[in-house]
Amino acid sequence: MLVEIIFGASLLILMLVFFVQSMKLPFLIKNGLMGAGFFPRILIIILIALIVYYLVELILKRRRYPQKEPVLKSTVWQQCFLMVMMAVSLWAGDYLGMELTIGLFLLVTLVMVEKLSWVRAAIFSAAATVCIYFIFDVWLGLNLPKGILG
Repeated sequence: MLVEIIFGASLLILMLVFFVQSMKLPFLIKNGLMGAGFFPRILIIILIALIVYYLVELILKRRRYPQKEPVLKSTVWQQCFLMVMMAVSLWAGDYLGMELTIGLFLLVTLVMVEKLSWVRAAIFSAAATVCIYFIFDVWLGLNLPKGILG
């Protein structure tokens, strides 16, 4: 349970870093429409609220049931790997572009953490990237960072 609390706290810190990074993007554009920073900030605020709720539940559960649970090394490895991948994605988003970074993040994490085959992970990652492109760039008209693609 301690590992879950440490992971949740690390995830909370990473979401706060994401929130600070999203402040670089405009929340609204000149004509009052949503800017590129609108959805990231809203989603990050929701994630922060969910993480805080999760951490409070873990702490309360730990106080009620103070028994020790064995920690699986594979679980710790997966959590650390996800944290590193999110931090790398945060850094790479400006250079590679948002869509490409999300696609690569999904591909690598699905193969390494979820143990999907490369083909299935590539199909899912490509479909998710195309959906993100159409939702944010085409339909909502948001200017997501393009990186090397722009």
